[in-house]
Amino acid sequence: MSVDRAILRLALPSIVSNITVPLLGMADTAIVGHMGNAAFIAAISLGTTAFSMIYWVFSFLRMSTSGLVAQAYGARDKAMAADVMRRSLALSIGIAFFLLICQQPLFRVTAFLMHARTDVLPYLHTYFFTAIWGAPSILLNYSLSGWFIGQQDTRTPMWAAILQNIANILLSLYFVYGLHGGIAGVAWGTVSGTWTGTLFMIFRLDIRLLLKPTDRKVRNHLLSTNVDIFLRTLCLVCVTVFFTRAGSMQVQGILEANTLLMQFFVLFSFFADGFANAGEALAGNYQGANDKRGLRTLVRHLHRWGLGMALCFVLLYTLSGPLVLSFFTNQSTVRNLAINYLPWLCLLPLTSYAAFIWDGIFIGLTRSRQMLWSMLAGMFTFFLLWFTLHPLLNNHALWLAFDAYLGMRGLAQWKMTRSFQELA
Repeated sequence: MSVDRAILRLALPSIVSNITVPLLGMADTAIVGHMGNAAFIAAISLGTTAFSMIYWVFSFLRMSTSGLVAQAYGARDKAMAADVMRRSLALSIGIAFFLLICQQPLFRVTAFLMHARTDVLPYLHTYFFTAIWGAPSILLNYSLSGWFIGQQDTRTPMWAAILQNIANILLSLYFVYGLHGGIAGVAWGTVSGTWTGTLFMIFRLDIRLLLKPTDRKVRNHLLSTNVDIFLRTLCLVCVTVFFTRAGSMQVQGILEANTLLMQFFVLFSFFADGFANAGEALAGNYQGANDKRGLRTLVRHLHRWGLGMALCFVLLYTLSGPLVLSFFTNQSTVRNLAINYLPWLCLLPLTSYAAFIWDGIFIGLTRSRQMLWSMLAGMFTFFLLWFTLHPLLNNHALWLAFDAYLGMRGLAQWKMTRSFQELA
């Protein structure tokens, strides 16, 4: 199989999986939007945002698992792959247990950070303490997805995501309108949907592999990789949260305009992450097989696909950006504000694609420490430009800083590869 075919075979199902991710929140919002109380919509919005941020912090469970399993797959070391999976599942269960034990303080922090209104707080309370029981399935899903991606299989996570969304929509409708469960019914539908996708992957897993002997080196490597990616994700969350907060601190309409424009970047990220997932699986496979030539070829082809994809999105956003903004909102003030900053958004695919591609490659090579350093370099660039240029450029400084943050991550990772023996 050619490198390009291998990339597309893994990337396309991942893209489909990524596109289905926001459907969970959209389905919940659509259902409560017809329940006759605007406070329901606010509670769902705050609750889904809070859980997204919480789970995002633990995304290292997927990344570290996929990289190490892909290396074991390339080395034909089934015992190592099984040990990685066993330890990742145990860590997922342990973190989920911690979240369930700490759900009371987690809710208080959520209500404080989200500035929940008094009329929304009771409904947020109901949604949060119901939806939290989906934590074990979400975290197990991370580990299981990492396993299948490492095993060069992105179709199983894709079908799991599709089943999850179908189950979520059908069960939420049943719990809300069939059992009159209200906002708790929406939450139970979401929980049931996530468990449906996770159980599908569990049934696809060969449980006999988990009975292989343990390997102390795997434990140490998995731990160090998880810590690095955890810290990297905290930095990423810090930049993302500050970006939103910086928009809210400016004149009225800027926050709304930035939110609309960010949807363009989110769409691009779904596609870029698909190629990054292919990079995780294939880079780890080549490293495990000690195929340096194949790895170098993979890197070149991944960047070609990334650049081509970025140019397509630049063209798409340049030609259709104002039209798409009109679809998102009929508020002319917000739309016109967003159009002022659209050129920065059109540059984002070009400034960011390398960071996505290199992230996938670095995960496959389990170069988590270098990922952390590149993130720190990007975050430093972001805050330096924002605080330096904000008095002069206002919101333009925010978008310039965000473009530079993503570009610096890709540039730093490119510079670091010169010291990699695998790519020498």
